[in-house]
Amino acid sequence: MPFNLLAAAAGLAVAGAIATPTPAAAQSKNIVIVESEEPDNLDACNTTRSNIGRVVKVNIIESLIMLDPATASLSPRLATSWERVSDKVWRFKLRDGVKFSDGEPFTAAAVVQSMERTWRPSIACETRSKFGGLKFTGKAIDPLTLEITTETPEPILPVRMSLVGIDSPKTPGDKLTLSPVGTGPYVLDRFSPGKEIVLKQNPNYWGKKPAVEQATYVMRNQSAVRAAMVKVGEADLAPNIAVQDATDATLDFSFLNSESTRLRLDTMTPPLNDKRVRLALNYAIDRKAILGTIMSKDALHSTQLVVPSIPGHNHEIDKQIRPYDPAKARQLLAEAAFPSIPS
Repeated sequence: MPFNLLAAAAGLAVAGAIATPTPAAAQSKNIVIVESEEPDNLDACNTTRSNIGRVVKVNIIESLIMLDPATASLSPRLATSWERVSDKVWRFKLRDGVKFSDGEPFTAAAVVQSMERTWRPSIACETRSKFGGLKFTGKAIDPLTLEITTETPEPILPVRMSLVGIDSPKTPGDKLTLSPVGTGPYVLDRFSPGKEIVLKQNPNYWGKKPAVEQATYVMRNQSAVRAAMVKVGEADLAPNIAVQDATDATLDFSFLNSESTRLRLDTMTPPLNDKRVRLALNYAIDRKAILGTIMSKDALHSTQLVVPSIPGHNHEIDKQIRPYDPAKARQLLAEAAFPSIPS
């Protein structure tokens, strides 16, 4: 069983840069976001990839259900309700009066078509990997009622459906797209490879009108450049800044993400098959010394593979962090008849 040593600055606690708006900037309804890498596509079936999801998910492309990572609670989006009608069957009631930005009606049949496209083997869709090989079929009971039947019982299907982006029936079915069409509050205005991606408000959005009218994404792979752009006002937000570049306390802050840095041990190979040796390794690591030196001072100690922003994280285990205790480590190694290295 692998164990986590510490969340890295590029892991659990990532230093992100955000500008404090000037009075003039605060009046603007347009924002500029500087990203670290340009997406190779903007397809709905790849919104689980961070460089694509940050641009299109919930902006252009919506899912049936929203998952709150802080509370693990589900809330309606394109589906207004859902129920499990049998061990292998889930039924979803869809929102009425919704249209895709190209004018196509949002219906159960459109959702089935979008899901079938996502699971088409000829298209490289990241979303499929999040379902662990689960097989299912979708069926439109009526225009606003969707039924999904799984091959085996799937009690957390609504959680999984929060990952599935729904695109227009007119989306090409045989290739990934650079021109996504969804039901979200924004539409793609233009994608100029190597230059920028521009989103504008969807005038026919079914929900609440967002405050931002236009979002422009520009790509700069150097962290220092991204930080400088925020500092001088060329960009409003840079969601991924290296620790050494996040030096302005008025602009930079850390936030939790779903990554962590860890050591993976083979517990079947001696001497790691002895629990005392594994405990000794824990006691022999000075985690506090790593903070602010090798890793960001804002990083958090990680005690499990499931990090705090992921449903299933056990907060009680977080209280079990082993203190730095070289003497205890040597004692455990001696009990395991495994000689320690002289200090």
